[in-house]
Amino acid sequence: KVVVDVSNRSSVRRNSTESQAEYLARLLPSSSVVKSFNVLSAYSLESGGLQGSKQVFVAGDDASARDLVSGVVRGAGFTPVDLGGLSAAHTIEDIPVAVFPQWSVPFYIHLSIFTFLYLLSFVKFQIC
Repeated sequence: KVVVDVSNRSSVRRNSTESQAEYLARLLPSSSVVKSFNVLSAYSLESGGLQGSKQVFVAGDDASARDLVSGVVRGAGFTPVDLGGLSAAHTIEDIPVAVFPQWSVPFYIHLSIFTFLYLLSFVKFQIC
């Protein structure tokens, strides 16, 4: 039985040295766990990757399971990139959280500009 792990970490900081795929493989010892499809959005899957990257990373300890998932990736219109064993799942899991590691800085800048302009317009309409 082949299990495809599509999960992403919910935090930027890694809480353990074990990847989520390795944890899943430990929970399901009779299954072949393959890490894949976690870097694609629902829109990319629906549109067949018309926008954005067409590469899908694949990692798993069982070569036949990786080949099976790579076939599914090709069938969905994407290009599989085989990263080897399940230990490479760390790399795949880090991709979504590494895109915007400092998301709070632009957010707070935007929030402060919005607040300033809102207060400015409020004061302007109170005076005039």
